[in-house]
Amino acid sequence: MEELEDEAAMSLLGIRRQGGGRKSALSTIVGLETVFLQVLAQHTAGSPMDETVKWTNLTRQEIAELLQSQGIEVSVTVVDQLLERHHYRRRKAQKRLSTGAHPQRLAEILFTLEDPVQIFGKLDDPNKRPLFSMARLDRIKNLTGLAECFGRSKELQEHCNLILVAGKLRVEESGDNEERDEIIKLYQIIDQYNLHGKIRWLGVRLTKTDSGEIYRVIADRQGIFVQPALFEAFGLTILEAMVSGLPTFATQFGGPMEIIQDKVNGFYINPTNLEETATKIVDFITKCEHNSNYWNEISQRGIDRVYSTYTWKNHTTKLLSLARIYGFWNFTSNENREDLLRYIEALFYLIYKPRAQQLLEQHKCR
Repeated sequence: MEELEDEAAMSLLGIRRQGGGRKSALSTIVGLETVFLQVLAQHTAGSPMDETVKWTNLTRQEIAELLQSQGIEVSVTVVDQLLERHHYRRRKAQKRLSTGAHPQRLAEILFTLEDPVQIFGKLDDPNKRPLFSMARLDRIKNLTGLAECFGRSKELQEHCNLILVAGKLRVEESGDNEERDEIIKLYQIIDQYNLHGKIRWLGVRLTKTDSGEIYRVIADRQGIFVQPALFEAFGLTILEAMVSGLPTFATQFGGPMEIIQDKVNGFYINPTNLEETATKIVDFITKCEHNSNYWNEISQRGIDRVYSTYTWKNHTTKLLSLARIYGFWNFTSNENREDLLRYIEALFYLIYKPRAQQLLEQHKCR
């Protein structure tokens, strides 16, 4: 009681002695750091741009759970301390890469770099002609169809490596059901046709600069760009590939029909006919082997096609010309438009509206 009433004594009791207090888990749990490093050994990758950086694709909670499975129970706070002590960085599912400071680094990423976190596949012969495609990993873009086309054709495998830049590498990293299905399907195709050593699948997100430069790296090796979509509204990647000098094989369904002139500055393919698609690509490769200038001819025609038709200068010139023509016609025209409006109304109420209602009813019955 005397101590409780003595304020000086109470203040001394509240002072922590040197070396007192709760010990850190890092210093009290025997073997913690050894087990931690063993757990991360299978989930570690070096940065493609900085050899001093280590990445892991595991979350703090996942690391804590793996440690618990080894008989060591720690909080995510302790995991943070371990990551910091051993200079780890959290590796996101898709890493935006920049290769501006390393002129050859993009070629290494495409053909030789070993990084299981973001790249699947090691090529047996990186010097084969690259068969390249870059798109989202979904059903319409049909990259799994291209992989199956490649798998079915021994001749394509003999002459080319398949290089895909698409989506994510792991099902658990994707939040999209369709993408998950395509990831599973792509792995199944690789196993079914034993494409190991013949395919590279990059689950990376490149910077805008590198996304453009990647076509030139493929073109430097006299590669081929394939756009195998089941339908393509326009085809921006087709323009990017062609203007970079890559001979392009693109779907015959949709916008590419307007961009490419078949067998002149590119080639149409039917993505639902895998044997025919493989045959067209093999025929092109055979011609390139017999005529060393054929690849360059198609390459230059593709470049010329884009510059003659699809530059911003051409687009704005046509747009302004049409605007002037319409403005002049609208100003000079004195015709009575009431008849035209009545005709349009008749089409709407007699044809369009009834058909729209029929389609709506059919949709409701599904």
